[in-house]
Amino acid sequence: MPAPDEFIAKNGFAFDRLGVRIPTVAVSPWIPKGTVVHDALPGEKPTEFSAFDSTSTLATANIILGLEDAEPLGKRMAWANTFAGLMSLDEPRNDCPEKLADLPEARAGAVEEQRRKPLNDHLEDQLLYYCVMNHAELHKNGECPGRPELMHD
Repeated sequence: MPAPDEFIAKNGFAFDRLGVRIPTVAVSPWIPKGTVVHDALPGEKPTEFSAFDSTSTLATANIILGLEDAEPLGKRMAWANTFAGLMSLDEPRNDCPEKLADLPEARAGAVEEQRRKPLNDHLEDQLLYYCVMNHAELHKNGECPGRPELMHD
């Protein structure tokens, strides 16, 4: 696996190994039902030693967006297998659910119970960030949720 750049850590680690495996779930009516993939798809292995990795998503997005001829965003993206071949149907499947099932009553109660609990600092900061980025007028008026000491510029 190629390193993303020429950076080498002080301890000699060159970032040239695969890390933790991250399962990927691709959901689309354009993917055949029951598809499971663990190896490269035909025509989607840029090098003899390519594999799926987190940059596979970026490489796939380039293909879907018609940017397959664009310069990859680094050596790893150029090396990574893509998922584009998963969407192999000529027409979308029509056996896909159009509406999610309602939560069972017991589960719905658990969701409401969680909503009543106070937020931790991390969640408050996320809410504040969302508010500042999307509702600046509320932030300026001190109406954003979150810790008061973070409310004003």
